[in-house]
Order: sequence, then structure tokens, then C-alpha cells
Amino acid sequence: MLDTPQTIAPRSAQRLEMGGVRIERLRAQEVTDSIYDDMDDVGSFVVRSHLVATKGLRLWNANDILSTRDCRDGDLAIFDGGRGWRVEQGAPSDVVRFQFPRAEVERFANENGRPGFETLVSEPGTVDLIIRGLSLAMLPSLMEPRSVEPAFVEHVLLAAMTHLTQNYGGLFYPPQRPGNLAVWQERRATEYLAAHINTHISISDLAAECGLSRSYFIRAFRLTFGTTPYKWLMEYRISRAKEMLKAGALIADVASACGFSDQSHFTRTFSSLTGVTPGTWRRQLL
Repeated sequence: MLDTPQTIAPRSAQRLEMGGVRIERLRAQEVTDSIYDDMDDVGSFVVRSHLVATKGLRLWNANDILSTRDCRDGDLAIFDGGRGWRVEQGAPSDVVRFQFPRAEVERFANENGRPGFETLVSEPGTVDLIIRGLSLAMLPSLMEPRSVEPAFVEHVLLAAMTHLTQNYGGLFYPPQRPGNLAVWQERRATEYLAAHINTHISISDLAAECGLSRSYFIRAFRLTFGTTPYKWLMEYRISRAKEMLKAGALIADVASACGFSDQSHFTRTFSSLTGVTPGTWRRQLL
């Protein structure tokens, strides 16, 4: 038995939480860095996705080292929290860590007509590029939490739970039959999105307005509009912003009125969707 290390590097400051699910980025960049990730979250599943190859990762249980191995880019590990697991990662390493409460995963399975969920299990050395891709999609939100869009984060988490429960939880979701939103649901969804242009919106709230589960609502919305609720809202915000810019409003006022955290966030989003900054776009009208 080896002594448990006493020096634990501080966690990365890049983290956020939604609906009890915690997302965190753990990086060791210097040669002398070493991060110890304790899976002491009782009642939760901890999912770790490696964004770069990592050498010499060590798995502890209580005071014992169980294994030392190299991890490939995209390596996935799932732990049942609260059982004494600890991972030691040195530099270079870059991991996105999801902590899913068991109750939230069970709720998701029940929503989708699969009440038989028991646990999540992955084999050592598993490479999962789907979870890696979803982890990469979370990096902008982790790096700038003030600009987080709840609808986008929730969409990513639902996609992750679908993939994890089907591939590592023994559940099977048959292909969904085509089904658009009903006319009243389509109208209610767009009215709700438009009415909350400058506030944070969650998929849960939207789905509840339409009387649907979150997963079914996302599928039906995409079939109806050809895009996700998050993208629809972003495009609507930019459309409204263009109207205000045409009317001569200050860019800072436009950003606030259209639900962006600040002028910088607005400028980045506007530029990504139009190819030019708000100021350039307005000058092009002259």
C-alpha cells in the first residue's frame, strides 16, 4: 500500500453547473503540475473525457494505486461517485469532467419511457469521440460563464445523457417516428422565445410550455423549424439587433436589449452569424 499524496493541485476555475449537473475543465499544463480528481460525489456518475493524449495517468482507490496507463485523445472513463475513486493526471493533460446526479439520469430515462436504468459502466481504454465532441462544444461556455446560454448547455447535456445511457447504460431508444410540433405548440414556442429575448431560457421551460418532455420537444422543434431552439433564438436576437442598429441605437444598448451579457459577447455572436461586426454592418447600410 502506498501513501496517499498530500499535495493536491487546485482545480481549474473553468466550471459551471446547471440542473444539478456540474461541468468542469481540469488541465495540467506545466511539467510540475499534477491534478488529483476525487470522485467523492455520492449519488452521481462522474464522466471524464480526455481532450489530449495523457501519459502515466494513475487510478487510485482509497490509498491504493490500482493502475497506471496512458490515455489516448478521446479516452472516456465513467465512475460511480462516492466509492473512493481518485485519478491523478500530470502534464500535459486536458479533461472535461461531467458530474451527473443519478436522480437526473433516472429522470431522463423515465422521460424517454425507459424506467429500467441501473448504472453507467465503461471499459478501461474506451475512446468515445461523441462525448469528446460534446466536451469541446462546452469549452466556450466554460471559458466565459457570463455568456452561457442555458438552452445550449441543456441541449448538450441531453445529447450526452442520450449517448451515455444508450452506450454505457444498457438502454435502447428506437428511432422516433416523424412528428412536428402541433400548430399551437409551434406558436407557443416561438411566442415564448420572442418574449424572453433578453433573459435566459431553458429547454425544460420551453418543453413545459408545450406540454412535452425535453427530448421529444427538441426533436419536434428541429423537425418543425429545421434548427434547434438555441439557434432559432440566436437568429431571432440578431434579427432584432439589426432592427435596432438600423434605428441608430447604441451598440451597448442593443446588446443589453437582445439578451447578450455585454457588448463584447454581442459583437462576437453577431460577427459569427453575419461575417461582420455590428458597427461594420451598420456602416454598410449607408
